[in-house]
Amino acid sequence: MAFTGDLEQLPIVEIIQLVHTTRKSGIFSVEGDKGESRLFFCSGHIVGANYVNSSVRIGTVLVKTGAITIDDLKQALDATNDAAQDRILLMAALMQMGKLKREDAQKGLKKLVAMTIVELMSWTRGTFTFDTEAIVLSSAGGASSGDGEQDVGVDAQMVLMDALRILDERERDRANGKEVPPFEAQYADVLPEVRARGTNADRSAITADVLGLADIDRLEKKIRRPVSEMESFDPVEIHRQKIKEMLAGFSVEEQESFVSFLQRSVDRKA
Repeated sequence: MAFTGDLEQLPIVEIIQLVHTTRKSGIFSVEGDKGESRLFFCSGHIVGANYVNSSVRIGTVLVKTGAITIDDLKQALDATNDAAQDRILLMAALMQMGKLKREDAQKGLKKLVAMTIVELMSWTRGTFTFDTEAIVLSSAGGASSGDGEQDVGVDAQMVLMDALRILDERERDRANGKEVPPFEAQYADVLPEVRARGTNADRSAITADVLGLADIDRLEKKIRRPVSEMESFDPVEIHRQKIKEMLAGFSVEEQESFVSFLQRSVDRKA
C-alpha cells in the first residue's frame, strides 16, 4: 500500500507524526526542486535517512563526529562489499567489527535524520510518497537478522523535536546576521572516491548511496501506481481510531463530537 500527496497540503511534520503514531513501516520519499530525499521507517521508528541527493551520508557523519576513523570506514566498506549478497549495512558492519559503539551509532543516525528533516521542512513545494510495501533494512541487515542488540533506530517524535530546535536556532542566527552554512558544507564527504562510484547509479532504485553503503545488490524497483489507484489517506480516520482507543469509556456520539472538534481546529489553522 502507498499514498502520495503534496507538501503544500500535508507538511512533513504532520506526516512524520502520523507515521510515528500509527507505527507504520515503509519508505517515505520526497521529491522537490532540490532533488530527492528519503526516510526509512520501521514500526514508527526511523532506521535510516537519505539526505538530499545523498550529499551527506552516515559514514561521513560518523567520521566527522569522531565516532570512527577514516580507516575504520574504509574497512567497513570493504566488509560490506564482501557480503553484499547479505545486505549488511554500514553501521552493522562497524559494530560487528568492534569499531563503533551502539550509542555512537545511535547519535550519528539521529544527527543525520535531524539534518534531513530540517532540510525537508524548508521545502514548501514538492511531492511525497509513503510506500508501506517497500523493503526496509534494519542496521542489523534486515528484519530477520536475529540480533536485536545491533538494531539502531531513533524515535521519530523525539528526533522531530530536535529538528525543530535546530531549525529555530538556524533561523535565529540568520536573523542576527550570522552566516549559516548548509549541512553539505559542514559534512563534506570524507571519501569522495566512494561517492564517485555511485554517480552513475540508477536514481530510481534504492542504491548503496541511498542507504549509506559502498555496494549493494539493488532492490526490486517499485513501480509507482497512478494517483487514482493509490490508497486514499485520511488523517481524520486515524484520529478517529486513536480516540476510540483512548476514550473507550465515552459514547460513540461523544467520541464523534471530539473528532469533529479536532477537524474544525485543523480547518481554522489552515
